Amino acid sequence: MGKYFQKIKTQLFKHTLSLNIAGDQYYSRIFNKYDKLEAYLSLHQKSLSGNYLQTLTNIEFIDNIKFGFNIKDIAPYIPTTNYQVLSNETLNTKILFYKMFIADHRVKCQIHFFRGKMFLCSYTFSYLKDSQQNEITDILRNKYLPGTKYSDGDIIRDSLQNCISIENSLEYTLNYMPLNNEIFDEIKAFKNSMDDRKKDELNAREREIFNKL
Repeated sequence: MGKYFQKIKTQLFKHTLSLNIAGDQYYSRIFNKYDKLEAYLSLHQKSLSGNYLQTLTNIEFIDNIKFGFNIKDIAPYIPTTNYQVLSNETLNTKILFYKMFIADHRVKCQIHFFRGKMFLCSYTFSYLKDSQQNEITDILRNKYLPGTKYSDGDIIRDSLQNCISIENSLEYTLNYMPLNNEIFDEIKAFKNSMDDRKKDELNAREREIFNKL
C-alpha cells in the first residue's frame, strides 16, 4: 500500500516508531476525513478567517522543507524510512503517514499533497492530559510568539503567509499550511470542475430517462 524512500540521517528526532496503516484506525479515519476536497478547503478557509498573531520566526514543519515540494524533495528529511503513502486518484491527493516521538510524546504525522505538491502537514498528539496540552501550547507560543498572549483559536502566521492552527477535539493536532498559495486555488478549481462533471452526468441521465418515457 505504501512506498518507501531512502532515509538520510537527521538529528531532528531521536526515535521512530513502526507504522501499520491497515491495523490502525487513526490512519483510516484521517484518510476518510479527507476523502472530499471540501475538507481541505474548509480548513484553509477557517485559517484565513481566524484571528492572526504575527510571528517573526519562519514556520516550517520540517527544516528546509517548503510548501509546494514533492515527495521526492522531502523524503530525505523525513526522520524515518518506515512511512507509507496513501493515494486518492480521484482527488489527485496523497497522504504520507509516519509516527515518531517528540520528547516523551508519541506523535502521528501527516503530510498532504495535491497533484504531487505538499500543502498541509500535521502533528497529532494522542491521549494528552490538559496539563500536557497546555505545556505544548506554551512551548509553541514561546517559540513563535514570545511575550504575546495566545488564546484558543488564534492562528500563528509568519511573513511568508504560512500558518499554524490548533485543532483540539478528539486529539490535539497542530496543522501547518500556507494561507496565500496557488495550491488551494488549484484545489478549488479542480473541485469546481468535478462538480460540473457530476452535474453534466446527472443532466444526461435525466435527459435519457425523459426521452425514454
